[in-house]
Parts: sequence; structure tokens; C-alpha cells
Amino acid sequence: MTTIENIKVDRRKKRFLKFGFCGMICLIIAFAIIHINPLQMVADDMLSIRNGSYAFNLFKKPPLDVFISVYVFNITNGERFLSGDDPKLAIAEVGPYVYREILTHRNLTFNPNGTLTYVPHREVVFLPEKSIGDPKDHIITALNIPMLGISTLAHDLSFFAELAVSTLVKTTSSDPLLTLTAHDFLWGYDDTLISLASTVVPSVIPFTKLGLLDRMFDDGVNVVTINLPERVKKLREVERLAEEAKQMNKSKATTTDRVLDEMFNALDNESNERMENQKEQKKEQEMYSPLIRDYSIDMWNGSPGLHHWGWTNDKSEALEKNTGCNTLRGNYDGTLFPRNISKNEVFKYYRKCFCRTLPIEFTHEGMMDGVEAYWFKLADHAFESRYDDPETACFCKKKQCMKKGLGNITPCYWNIPIAVSLPHFYNSDPSLIEGVDGLNPQEEKHGSIIALQPKLGIPMKVRSPIQINLVMGDAKFNSRIKNFRNTVFPLIWAEIRVDRLSDELILLLQMLFVYVPPIQAGFAYLLALTGVSLFAIACLSILCVPPKTTQENLYSINNNCSSFGPKRDIRYSAVRILPLIGREMEKYYEKDDDRLV
Repeated sequence: MTTIENIKVDRRKKRFLKFGFCGMICLIIAFAIIHINPLQMVADDMLSIRNGSYAFNLFKKPPLDVFISVYVFNITNGERFLSGDDPKLAIAEVGPYVYREILTHRNLTFNPNGTLTYVPHREVVFLPEKSIGDPKDHIITALNIPMLGISTLAHDLSFFAELAVSTLVKTTSSDPLLTLTAHDFLWGYDDTLISLASTVVPSVIPFTKLGLLDRMFDDGVNVVTINLPERVKKLREVERLAEEAKQMNKSKATTTDRVLDEMFNALDNESNERMENQKEQKKEQEMYSPLIRDYSIDMWNGSPGLHHWGWTNDKSEALEKNTGCNTLRGNYDGTLFPRNISKNEVFKYYRKCFCRTLPIEFTHEGMMDGVEAYWFKLADHAFESRYDDPETACFCKKKQCMKKGLGNITPCYWNIPIAVSLPHFYNSDPSLIEGVDGLNPQEEKHGSIIALQPKLGIPMKVRSPIQINLVMGDAKFNSRIKNFRNTVFPLIWAEIRVDRLSDELILLLQMLFVYVPPIQAGFAYLLALTGVSLFAIACLSILCVPPKTTQENLYSINNNCSSFGPKRDIRYSAVRILPLIGREMEKYYEKDDDRLV
């Protein structure tokens, strides 16, 4: 082999190694991008709730504009109704009076068992520029809630107690209808009955004024604990191991108990109680156990359930009384939902002013601000209650349930018969609409909307309307309220609304799900194509050279290898996409030509 041939062989080997190595690196990087998904890793890091993270700061002070639009039902025929000239009350909607709700989460504490505890704090600010006017300047006629409510409440008491309450109402000279400002009706007004009750039984009536919004937004101090993803993962693993142990040791109770006891040591006290119940209750009927998911409620003021709907901590009664109706654990407070939700999800949403959990269900998928969104609405049966349904039976008192469309919230209003519904009795029993004049239910105005980003579980748009009603029973011993008997009267309705996310969050979502994913995918495929091309160039530069080459016919290589000429054909190769690689290859061939000349 001549010196020139040795030089050519060495050059070919170097080219093969250099371009082969570069091709391998490109393929490895492309494979890593596709399978590791760096974008997802960055998103997971940013959106995981841990001390100091981006998501933690967002959760601490959500950058959302939450508006509450309030409408008051003004009675227009009060005198004619009281005199009996009109058979039904006529009402007219007055509003909106718009308020902005400012939510902050205080005293955030990460617990060792994988939960997060915080205290939600809400402030309400009146927005005159979005309202029809100042509610302090608008005079309305409305129902006397204390008088009518206490009269109905007395109906469930004994004969003598009902008579005594009726006598007390008469002595205070209270009228069934009041003329007052919209502000006083919403935020509190002086009432003789309330003042008397707060003096006699301050532990039962701890306020001197009654206002519907004041009662609705006076949440007090609530300590909420939610489940973080690491805790949910831990519980899933424990449940899986427990199920495997149960299946493998059905006939070996002692072995099963030992396996369960070992797992109990890895859990906190709450999980221990849950697993002990599964071990001790050797019955076909088991205690209600909610599905625990990321960011779901674990405890509310130290309790996993609602005591005013019958939840009990007494283990001897828990099997019978604790149901999905009065359980808070596994529900959501509306600020966060689990990530990667599916279309068949049904979530339960709890807010203290609603007094109960409300189910929301999937309706359709769509786009919002260029980002994918799943649209949910309040379930059609959200305000239904049936005594034979464990999910709603606790709302039925003394085995008596309210009509379709009415949600009992009496325990949260000091046993005054108050119920919630959708505005204008939308999607409710038709008899409710027939009880008063002036209602016009419309889905586009009175229906609910909750749009969630399915991959992150954050609300993108919310419209949650709620109406507060006074439920009158068969009150006796007071002729002044006989026309009000056995009728449900709407008082106000409010719409909690989030029109859109902040511009910062919208940009973040668009970057995560619209702009960056195709750029990342395109870059990965470009690297893969470049890597394959470099391998091809390296292999062809070796394979296409004749085994014997002399100085005289060295320039005939291209003719012998007519199918491929690296210098000639490189301009058609994918590696030309990267100019540096193309120029480097041309440099190698030019050096060879100069050396041979």
C-alpha cells in the first residue's frame, strides 16, 4: 500500500469515527428528549407545591379576579298580597351589586405525613363601577326572615312551644314584610327578635344583626388540611399491599393481621385508624371510604366530615352514620383539583357558605385562551335528596326531604329554614316556580360553568350561581303569616365568577401546552435526522472507496463510486441543515485534494 493510500485510509477512518460519534450523540440526545420529556420535568418542578416553589407562591395568594355579583328580589305587591287581593307574591330582580373577593391562604404548614395545612382568608370589596349603584341608596321590600323563619321553625316543636313562639312574635309587633335598603338586607339590620334571642341564648345566636351576605361570607377561622401527591402515592401503595395480603391470605387471618400491623407502622394515625377498621370489621358491609386524590381535603377544622349533617367520630356509630353525604375527606375546596383528570370525573366541591358538598360533572371539552380545557357543570342532581340514597339522605330531616332543586342548609343558619338552589329555580321542581310571580329561569344565565385545565387541574373559568330561599312550612297561631304558608320564597342570588386567569398564568399555560411542545418535538426529530445522516455519511465514506487505489487513478474514485460522492452530494444531505458540519466535511475533502495535487 502506498503512502498516499495510507493517508487516504487514515482520513477515512477519522471521518468515520468523527461523524459516527457525532451521529450517535445526536441520536442519544433525541432519544432522551422524546422519552424523558424535559418540558414535563420542568412543569412538574414548577407546579409542585413545596416551600418556595412557583406553585406554592401562587397558592399562597391566588392571582385570580374573583367577582361576586349579587341580585336582590324586591317584592312589588306586598300590600295586595297581605290583604289577599293577589294570590302570589310578585318579585323583581334588582342588581347586580358586584363585589371582589380577595383570597389568601395563611399559616401554610407542610406536615410530616404528606399533607398541607392552611387557613383560608377571604375579604370582600364593593365595586361601584361594576354595580348598578350603591346598595345603601336603593330601598327594597323584602321578607322578614327572623319572623317568618322562627314561625316555621316552631312548627316542628310541641303544641305549647309553637303557641309560645307565636305569642312572642306577636308581642314584638314584627311585620312579615320589611322596607329597608339593599345594603342592610345583605349585610345586616337591627331586628327585635334577633336582639332578644342574642341576649337570651348568645351561644345559639351569637350576632345582633341578620344579613344574608354577612352570614354567607362570615366563615370564621377554618383550618384546612389537603392531601399532597406524595401522601396519595403512599396511601395507594398501602392499599395495594393490603389488597394483595387479603387475597393471598384469606384463610390465614393471623398472617394477614401480621402483614397489616407491619404496614400500620409506616402510616400516620389517621391511616392506622382506616386500616384497623378494615381489619376489625369482618363484615360484608364496610365503612364508607372516600377516594383520596391529589389536593383533596383531608381535614376541615380537625374533622374529616360535617358534624352538622351527622358525621360522628364514635366508632360504634360510624359504620351507620358516616356516609358520602356528610364526608368531606376526598372533596375539594375549589382552588385546586388533581392533575391529569379524565372526562368521566365527578368531583365534589365544598365551600363553607354552601353548608354542604356540591357535585360537578364533565360536559364537554374545548379551548380557552388557546389552551385545552374540560368544561364541568353542577350536576343535575346536586340539590336533590332522597332518604334511600346514602349520598343525600343526611339532608333529609326526620325522613322528610325537600323538593327537587332545593338544598337544605338549615343547620348553617341556626335552624332557620333556609335552602339553596340555582337562580330562579332553574332545573328545579316546576311547583317552585309557580309559587311566586316574576321568575324566568335561563340556562345561559343561571347555569353553572367550571372550566378546568385537564393536565394541571386548575380552574380557568368559573361561574357558580347560587340562590338563597326561605322555606315556609305550615305555621299556625298567627293570621298575619297565613298567606306565606307552604311556599318557598327566593331572597337573593349570587354568582361567584372567574372570567379568566391572569395574563401571567395564561402565558405559562400557552408555553407549556401550545408553543414549547412542538418546538421540543421538532428539535428532537431534527437531532434524530441529523444523527442518522451523519451515520450514513460516515458509512458511505468508507464503503464507497475501492480496495486498491494508485496515484494514477486516484482521481477516478468518484467514477468508480458513482452512487455517492461526499463532496459532490453533501449539499443534498440532511447534514447541510447544520452548516458547521457541512463546512467541516468539505474541509476534509479539500485537504485530500490539495494533498494529492
